[in-house]
Amino acid sequence: MKSLRTLALLPLAAAAAQAYTIELQLGENRPTGYKNGTVVGLNIAGQVGQNVSLGLNLSDQNIEDTASTYNVKARNASFDIVYELNPRGAIHPYIGAGIGYAWLSDTENFTKSKSVMTSSALAGIRFELSRDVDIAFNVRNTQLHSVSNLAGTSKNAIKLWESTVGLRFKF
Repeated sequence: MKSLRTLALLPLAAAAAQAYTIELQLGENRPTGYKNGTVVGLNIAGQVGQNVSLGLNLSDQNIEDTASTYNVKARNASFDIVYELNPRGAIHPYIGAGIGYAWLSDTENFTKSKSVMTSSALAGIRFELSRDVDIAFNVRNTQLHSVSNLAGTSKNAIKLWESTVGLRFKF
């Protein structure tokens, strides 16, 4: 009888096994008013509903002015909520939003801000390569809020448009 109980739990274990994902991202950012830069990211997510997942998105972005006098690196950690528009089939479009924090480095010619709050909106589409691997094409608009100038007086937002390609592994 004990073996029958174990067999009854196998479908639950299989469903739970597909509930977590890790996505490796590589792409380009286009900050408004700055040169294009690179984006490298990692997204770790867990499914909380049939169409909804919560995740932690970690990324590194380069922000360089058009005159190449400074190059700032922004390390961003964002909590994202993502809604899948089509959870069935091999093609999965999705939308989402995130809120987080960014740490700025190499800022001596750029800003007095060393860390700022962030918000983002995202959309994308994933294609299944196999049962456990997807390829994802993402677009994300991230805003770095309350970035002060070198004098410390003016505060504005820097808008980053990111486009990335990612490999998503399902566990």
